Amino acid sequence: MNVLEDRAVISGNTAIVMGIGDFDITISGNQKITRLSYIEVFVREDNEKQWKMIALTASAVH
Repeated sequence: MNVLEDRAVISGNTAIVMGIGDFDITISGNQKITRLSYIEVFVREDNEKQWKMIALTASAVH
């Protein structure tokens, strides 16, 4: 993945990352690079340092 732009918003123990990137994918043996916009949602439990991804969505950018 090659990130072209991204930004994060953090509120308490929740973080939302939004961005656009070029993703290297393989479909039926054919390799392709496709541009996707994505949103990732992370949470952090009390007293934990690591973030856990709980949701991800992506769609093609034309």
